[in-house]
Amino acid sequence: MILSIPKVVVGLWLCTASVAYHFQPDKHDTWKNTRSPSLIDLSEDQNSGSYWSSAFVTATTGQQFLIVHHQFSTICKSSVLDLQTLKYSKHVDHCEITDATRVVTPDYLSITFPNLSIVADVPDKISELQLSAKSPDYSFSLDVEARTSKVLLNGGNGVIAWGPGYSNCSHWSIPAARTSGKLTLGEKKPLTLDPSKSFTWYDHQITNGVPSNFTWFEFHFPDPSIRVSVWAYDWPESSDSWRYATVRLGEETNLVLPYTLSADWDNAWVSPLSGRKFPQSWTLKFENGDYLRVNSVKEDQEAAADITLYTNHRCPWAHRAHIVLAELGIPFKEEIIDLDTPRTPEYLKVNPRGQVPTLSYNGEIITESAIVAQFLADAYPSHLLPSTTDKNGPLVRARIAFFVDAWFSRVQSHYGKVVFAKSDSDAEVSAKDIVAAIAKEVEPLLTGAAPFFGGNEKITLAEVLIGPFILRIFSLSKAGVIPESIAKELPDAAPRFYQWAQAVIQQPAVLSIYNEEKIVESTKNRVAKLRA
Repeated sequence: MILSIPKVVVGLWLCTASVAYHFQPDKHDTWKNTRSPSLIDLSEDQNSGSYWSSAFVTATTGQQFLIVHHQFSTICKSSVLDLQTLKYSKHVDHCEITDATRVVTPDYLSITFPNLSIVADVPDKISELQLSAKSPDYSFSLDVEARTSKVLLNGGNGVIAWGPGYSNCSHWSIPAARTSGKLTLGEKKPLTLDPSKSFTWYDHQITNGVPSNFTWFEFHFPDPSIRVSVWAYDWPESSDSWRYATVRLGEETNLVLPYTLSADWDNAWVSPLSGRKFPQSWTLKFENGDYLRVNSVKEDQEAAADITLYTNHRCPWAHRAHIVLAELGIPFKEEIIDLDTPRTPEYLKVNPRGQVPTLSYNGEIITESAIVAQFLADAYPSHLLPSTTDKNGPLVRARIAFFVDAWFSRVQSHYGKVVFAKSDSDAEVSAKDIVAAIAKEVEPLLTGAAPFFGGNEKITLAEVLIGPFILRIFSLSKAGVIPESIAKELPDAAPRFYQWAQAVIQQPAVLSIYNEEKIVESTKNRVAKLRA
């Protein structure tokens, strides 16, 4: 049996764009499930986390749009897709949650940034939501009557295991709330939304860790009593793969259905920024024999910040930024800066110091490699660096900062002396100093590394900031450009460091731009010139 889905699946459509869609909001008298309890207080949960909305709206002119509005951690993004022309516009900002940008009281919530806001001026902080966003291409303000749509409790009770170590994540959805408001496209006259033909899926999560990858769909069926939230995700360092759909049937029945997911990789879109492939069609098979076939109506709906990295692949400092971008799969454009010639006037306008890396993030310029790397880690929350608002976040960040400082204040100077030594004997002396400094200053800080700093299963900002230099030490030692004694003595002198370093230099993100042959050759030439 094929279930027909004529509505949006996270902005992915099955029917053709020329057909008008029938957006039918729910008509309930409260958002609350009055008979099946959730494991959390949803109004309390609303005070922080990820605020995601997809509004399927019809203007009084008959035009129809998908409007996405999302605030999470340090990211504010919105987009508008015209469902007739398939014209797509998006806007992404870096935004920081502070006491000034977020106001929470027992009966009020406001999150306000220059280009995006969320306001809930009701005692339960859910029943009525005002969502707004603006960009050079559009602006919108939505009045979301969340009280008109019964909550969908993902996983059956609003809490799911959604990260390493079975870490819990709250997840609940208001799937089809009556929506009114205005949408303005460019300089055109504002469009008025028809609330009888417009609804918003409001989605809220508080996460404690992130899966290694995930796919999420929302399904709306011809029968408006059926609303479905579908998850597919894998856990890092594990064979566990979770595939389940939470179905809100009628008003308060929540069903959790396992399924199998297959993606059609022959029908995939490749991001021009990240190079990653995104399938455009999927098949979901359920245990009773039912299945869904889902197809995307438009390939490029990537809502990513406009990032340009000015870099040089030979530079270990620029290498840091590449590791973050590769590890997190962040789309970006690249400008290679020639470090062997005077900087161009154009680049000196971007970075007057003429150094790399330089990051342009939505037109904002960020320089200095450690600052660039940490900015990206904060802007795209992940395993690299915990937020300062996490329970142990400030302590973990302090530990990472101390570890990195120990390397650069106690070890890195000896590496420079090895490379720039005037003779082999001078290089050997500095090589011994490197090994001794690592054994004394760095080795004790790696207690519990399993395999990465702090006992993490994936790299952290510590590996990002030190990895390029460790990689070069082992490459150059192996090639005989610097004393081979470094690589030979470390396993005995600093076994924890050696084991950790070997794990670091094998990571795909660390190796993403590293050309060992060119690095060895260029360093060998520099050493020869210095000793000539």
